[in-house]
Amino acid sequence: MFMQKTIALAFAAVLATTTLPVLPPAVAQGNPVFIPPNHSRDDLHGEHYDTVQANYTRRCTSLDGQFTRLRASMANSTMLQQASALHDQGVAHCNGGARLQGIDELTAAIRQIGGIPRVEL
Repeated sequence: MFMQKTIALAFAAVLATTTLPVLPPAVAQGNPVFIPPNHSRDDLHGEHYDTVQANYTRRCTSLDGQFTRLRASMANSTMLQQASALHDQGVAHCNGGARLQGIDELTAAIRQIGGIPRVEL
């Protein structure tokens, strides 16, 4: 067992020395080598906070449109009036900055008139 481990380690050492690149003379003498900066992060579209806030805004707009389309196909009733009041409150919260509360209210308004809130992309 000891002999097999020794042979395996010797084989790995030989393999590593033959496949690893040799350092150029400039690095071996201590001269610095220019490595260009990584600019791959420059094309990102925003920080996490900006992305989350944009998703909330898009969700508010989507739910508002869904409720409006459902309301257009329904007859006037007390349930529709209550849902419309909740919808207006949700839109006000979305426009006022309390988007999570607005999303919850818009979702509840859609469910109140018998719709199923969808996630639209």
